[in-house]
Amino acid sequence: MKFKDLEIGHCYTRHDDGSYKVIDKGSDWVLMWNYSCNHHVAMTWIYKSDDKFFDGLDEETDEWITEIFDSLVYHDYDMLKES
Repeated sequence: MKFKDLEIGHCYTRHDDGSYKVIDKGSDWVLMWNYSCNHHVAMTWIYKSDDKFFDGLDEETDEWITEIFDSLVYHDYDMLKES
């Protein structure tokens, strides 16, 4: 996937234990929630537009992943957890 193809509000996968949701996007950066299926928490990450992270990234098609992001609750200043 290319940086320019990422859309705010959409979820993505690298086909590992994580899922990613775009929260905001600038001209050369993207802010994402990174959700760990193993730890059941989500944390924010900021990636540069030229980051290798986007190699192998695909749009998430499983609706239950989107539902997880919608049900996260505040845990502390940098983490959300499943409710």
